[in-house]
Amino acid sequence: MKRFIAVLAASLCVFAIAQFGWANNPGGTQYTLTSGSDYTYVGPGQPVGCPQCKDLFFTTKAISSPAGTVITSIRVTDRSPTKNNHWYRCQVEVNCGVEEFSDVNVHNKSCIGTSACLVWRATDGRQGSEQDVIDVQWQ
Repeated sequence: MKRFIAVLAASLCVFAIAQFGWANNPGGTQYTLTSGSDYTYVGPGQPVGCPQCKDLFFTTKAISSPAGTVITSIRVTDRSPTKNNHWYRCQVEVNCGVEEFSDVNVHNKSCIGTSACLVWRATDGRQGSEQDVIDVQWQ
């Protein structure tokens, strides 16, 4: 009887882990974000990086990790164009007052340890075809 209960309890644990995703599911992916289609303009009256003021943008759709996981790292792996780029990384190339990769609700807080991130950029010219390749890892 004790053996039966032990096997049953172990089986229920394995089922619960598989069913509800309670196991760590490490993984990651890359996103290619384009300035003209994947970002939203914050709006007038929100310039950043003054006195050489720039317009502020954030991603239209949050970068998310799968259910039951949190983001453990996020970084830019590539950009284009690489020269004469008027598409600036917030807090890396210009002070925007928000994190480059922010919590979706608290924009001056990093999204590491949460399940979703917004990406923030600034521009001092027309935007449309600049691209960022973002690598995100989760567990």
